[in-house]
Amino acid sequence: MKLKIVLMMLLFSTTSLLAQDDWFDYDWDSFWVIQKPFISISAGISNNSHFNLNTDFAKTGSIEGRIGYLNSSSFFSNSPVESESFVFLRREAFDLGTEAKLNEFQTSAWKVGLGNTNGIPYKTGSVSILPYHGSMLQWAFMKMDTLNLVGPLREFADLYTDGVKFGNRFEGGVKFRFSDQVELGVGFERSVLYPRVKFWHWAGSMLVEGIGQNLVDKFVMKVFRSSPKTAPIVYFLLKNALSYGMYELRKEKMNWPFGSEAPFFSDTYKVNFSFIF
Repeated sequence: MKLKIVLMMLLFSTTSLLAQDDWFDYDWDSFWVIQKPFISISAGISNNSHFNLNTDFAKTGSIEGRIGYLNSSSFFSNSPVESESFVFLRREAFDLGTEAKLNEFQTSAWKVGLGNTNGIPYKTGSVSILPYHGSMLQWAFMKMDTLNLVGPLREFADLYTDGVKFGNRFEGGVKFRFSDQVELGVGFERSVLYPRVKFWHWAGSMLVEGIGQNLVDKFVMKVFRSSPKTAPIVYFLLKNALSYGMYELRKEKMNWPFGSEAPFFSDTYKVNFSFIF
């Protein structure tokens, strides 16, 4: 009951912050002025870990496909916010472009989910440079070799291979767009998979981060009005720094600041190619 009261207070605080902000003075019916479908494919390498397990996890290679829509808004007059909304399918495996050592614990997974990325582009002639921040929800079906495992590692393997696991991840990076259709990018992801979901704890943790991100949005709005050329990089740095810090805190407590256990944790470095129709 105390947790529900805290969440209601946080939600009320967020609503009050939004109500005081002139983001909502905009004519929302004409917010999205361009919507283009896109497809993308990415490849990456992940470092995996678990806070409570003193073992070495094998690196995993990944291939991911996305399909969705690119939205450009007129929210910022001469430097529009761009947003990608998409669904994705991902394959991760210890033998997908990587080599596992004999003493490393090997994992593989199929992941599906949905997400979005946002950023303010720099435009130089026919080339756009977009530093961005994104967030995703994901569901994973994991496989691990449990043969001869004992103790905490066996408990971990049994837990994470028992059905589909839910998780979150954030992504930050830079995209380079050529001729309005071809896009290349590099990025970094932080991902957590929960051994189990406690909804109110999870919602509370997401709400805490959401309040922080809303404050960043308000600040960037002020920056853009006074210095439009610096707004894209300020947006990129503050949004990703906040998410990085929150996920760092979630290494030990998956629903920080609320009491919870440690999740399965991954850091991924990736490159991607997109085609915009």
